Amino acid sequence: EIIAGEWRQGKLWDIDYICRCSNECSDFWCDPPPELMYERRAVISPVANIYDTFRAREIDLSYQAEKYYPVIVLYEYKSLYKIKDFEDDKGWVLKSDVEDIQTVVVKSDHCKAYTGPSFRTVTLFSVGKGVSFKVLKREGNWIHVEHSDGDSGWIEERFLW
Repeated sequence: EIIAGEWRQGKLWDIDYICRCSNECSDFWCDPPPELMYERRAVISPVANIYDTFRAREIDLSYQAEKYYPVIVLYEYKSLYKIKDFEDDKGWVLKSDVEDIQTVVVKSDHCKAYTGPSFRTVTLFSVGKGVSFKVLKREGNWIHVEHSDGDSGWIEERFLW
């Protein structure tokens, strides 16, 4: 149930959403109603804490996300975003830890980065599931990416989220 909110630029901002379900919620709120828009953002801090719960007297750290880790913002509350990631894990993150930048994360167990947008080019490095990159350029079904450590290369889109 949305009890307060403000519409700006076609999106609902500064909402107060209170769960009214009969389930015993393990979180402060259940999933948001479908009328709220989802936005893709990315971690900009070297490391961001993702909290499972964020109540006045209870803060449970769920996991940490590295720079460029992409998330979907489900909704926001005060200084927090309720987010989900590529594995559909949900949690809370501070708004100051994320921004609207294009990033991707490796969703397959293993993939390679190449010098150009083709399997016929030289392999630069291999990466595993969960490694995040900033998007530099797109060409066909290839994405030129850069890791927070400065390594860059081309990865085929089907390996990324």
